[in-house]
Amino acid sequence: MHDVAQPPAEQAFEQGTRRRAVRVEQHGRRFDVVHRWHETPEGFARPELPAALSALPEDGPFLFRAPADDRTDADAGSSTKANATPDPEAGWRYRDVGALGVFNLLRAAEQGSDVLERALAATGRALRLAHAQPAQGGPAAHARLDRMRAVAAGAPGLPAREARAGWRADVGAARWDALGARLDEVAVARPTWILGDAAIAGLRWRPPAQLVVLVDGHAGPGVAAVDVGFLLGELLELAVGAREDAPATAAGLRRAAAALLDASGCTGVDERRHVATVAAWRPLLHAVDFCAYVGAPDEHDAVAGYGRLAAEVGAEAEALVDAT
Repeated sequence: MHDVAQPPAEQAFEQGTRRRAVRVEQHGRRFDVVHRWHETPEGFARPELPAALSALPEDGPFLFRAPADDRTDADAGSSTKANATPDPEAGWRYRDVGALGVFNLLRAAEQGSDVLERALAATGRALRLAHAQPAQGGPAAHARLDRMRAVAAGAPGLPAREARAGWRADVGAARWDALGARLDEVAVARPTWILGDAAIAGLRWRPPAQLVVLVDGHAGPGVAAVDVGFLLGELLELAVGAREDAPATAAGLRRAAAALLDASGCTGVDERRHVATVAAWRPLLHAVDFCAYVGAPDEHDAVAGYGRLAAEVGAEAEALVDAT
C-alpha cells in the first residue's frame, strides 16, 4: 500500500562520515533515515534479513531494518520500486525509523549517563542473535575485511599505500606482521550471517530502550568477530581521541565498548583475539577511506598519524578483551 500525499520532507538531522552521509527526514508524523554514499561500494546488493530477524516484534528491545522496498516522493505521494543497488545521490531509505543516532548519545556519556552503555549492550545482544542465524546472502560481507587485509599486505593501487611504511613503523614491524596474519585467520573462521560493515552510523536508539540496527548491502556470510571488532574499534578510536580534552566522554566510550563486547557472545579465546585484531585495524581502514573518498594526499598529517592511533586502539582492544 502506497503512502497518501503528505507535506514535503523536513531535514531533521544529518551526519557525515568519510564514506557516507546519513540524513533523518520528517514526513509529517513519520521519520525516515536515508544513507547516501559518496561512492557506491563495490558488490553492494539489497540485503534480505534472515527470517528470525524480520519476525522480531516492533515493540521488542531491538529491531533490524533493511532498506525500504518503496522509494517515496514525499511531495507527490507516489512511490516506485527501488533499485537493487543504491543510487549514490538518492541513497537508500529506511522507513519510519524515528530514532536518534547513537552519536547523539556521546553528550550523555560526557555527563555520566549510562544511556550510551545501555545502547551498546543492546547492540551486543542484537548482534548475538544475528550471528546465530545461518549464513545467507551475497559475497560482499567480507569486502571490508578484505580491504583491511590489503592494507596489511600493501596491495598495489590501494589509497594511502605510501603512508603504509610509516604506519607499519608506528605499530612495530613484528606486531604489524602478526596482526596481518591474524586477519588471515579471521577470514577463514566459521561463517554466519553478519552485517559486514557494522558502524555506529548504522545504529539508532529509540528512547527509552529500543535499538534499531540498519542493515546495508554488505550483509551476508561472514565471521561474527568482524562485526564486533568494527564497532569496538570505532568506539575505542573515539575514546582515544577524546582522552585528553574530554576524559569523561572517553571513559563513557570505554564502558560502552566493554558492554558491547560482554553482550556480543564472543567468548572463545580465538574469537576474542580476532575481535581485538579487527578493532586494531579499524583506524587504518578509516585512513584508507579518507584518501579514497576525500582525496587527501598520503603525506597529510591526519593520515600519517593513523599508525600511532591504530597502535593505541589495538592496545586498548587487547586490554579490554583480556579484562572482560
